[in-house]
Amino acid sequence: TNLEYFPQKNMLNTAEIFRLKALLLCKVGDTEHANQAFSSALQLCKGASPSCWISWGSLCEERYKEAGSQSAVWLEHTMTCYMMALRSATPAARALIPRILSFLSFETASSDSGSKTVCGKVWQRLADKIPVNVWVVHIAQLLLSLQRPEAELVQPVLMNIAAMYPQALYCWLRNFLLERKATQQQAQNKQKMEHAQRQASAGQAS
Repeated sequence: TNLEYFPQKNMLNTAEIFRLKALLLCKVGDTEHANQAFSSALQLCKGASPSCWISWGSLCEERYKEAGSQSAVWLEHTMTCYMMALRSATPAARALIPRILSFLSFETASSDSGSKTVCGKVWQRLADKIPVNVWVVHIAQLLLSLQRPEAELVQPVLMNIAAMYPQALYCWLRNFLLERKATQQQAQNKQKMEHAQRQASAGQAS
């Protein structure tokens, strides 16, 4: 495509052409030039960033699945692209949140270094740049993360939600604590029952 036919002042259209070019390059397996095209699109127009970051992240995720020993590099690129897209808070970007949290949870749980994972590093670098309101509908998932290795990473996000949307957090936190208490009580009752059964069996044996 000859970009001279497009007015320089309308950089959004030009950036979209680069994004479409990148997608075509992805289809033919030319990852290197696809990455260059995505980079050019983002440099040309910041307004193109949500769709560009999402498309670029999809490419990186595909390469992550295929990468084998180099998967950590592509996973870091994927996480970065998706979280950069999430800064825009568009509906398409918000739809990435479950995927972002699953990457964070899976990789952290699979590592001995906790927050030192590549996803953890990306999260620490970009989470505070994302509008707090995008997390509100995912409070339940964030609270569940408190029981997993990524707890240290999600705590600052929950603190920000508490400062800006305390009522929303209170409702979910109350349910979370009640369910956790009930689960712990069931576990204790089960342990007591098993202990009583063992004592009864020991008494019969004697």
